[in-house]
Amino acid sequence: MKRKIIYKMLIILLIFLIPATLIKTTDNYFSERTSMYIIKQADNMTSNAIKDILKTVVVPKIDMDKIILFKYKEDETIDSVIINTKIVNEIMGDASELVDELLSDKFLDNALHELVLPIGYVISPTLFASKGPKIKIDIRPIGAYNADVYTNVSAYGINNSLIEVYLSIKIDIEALIPLQTKNFVSETKIYLVSQIIQGKIPNYYYGNDANINYIPDND
Repeated sequence: MKRKIIYKMLIILLIFLIPATLIKTTDNYFSERTSMYIIKQADNMTSNAIKDILKTVVVPKIDMDKIILFKYKEDETIDSVIINTKIVNEIMGDASELVDELLSDKFLDNALHELVLPIGYVISPTLFASKGPKIKIDIRPIGAYNADVYTNVSAYGINNSLIEVYLSIKIDIEALIPLQTKNFVSETKIYLVSQIIQGKIPNYYYGNDANINYIPDND
């Protein structure tokens, strides 16, 4: 008799538990948490894949010593810092050409074939983050991309500044899983060169967010 009661209770529990689990899983599947997981995974893998190629093909061709140029006063203090626009334009040209080739050859599809969303993460990112069947996340570039070289200045120690120059590639990406599409901008940054400036920062540095406008080398 007790076994029959327990058996009936288990059946009733399953009748309510299974639909509740399915509803919760479906809700999690379309949740902001899952969306952020998809975007983060796609962004990281896209950025890393592009960064590896740029470091292999573009960066070795750059003459780092010619990106940042200095002009000195008679007392040998720095009078001005010049970003060599000729080198900058060459870098952006090489990077743009390479990105064109990568996208036209479906590079992202080949590099990101292991990009997946585990069902376990949808159920519980704490208990089953990498468990269960995996849903393939397809990604593809959409629209245009942008290649640019930026400079940044920050305080460094006492009365010193650090100037950094880096290459930035921004690509509009679309990530797709069944019944969902997520669009985002993936940015890949590669630091090219940095230089410590001692003493007072030359007064021509200006711009928003500590960016420095490019100043052409007229020599």
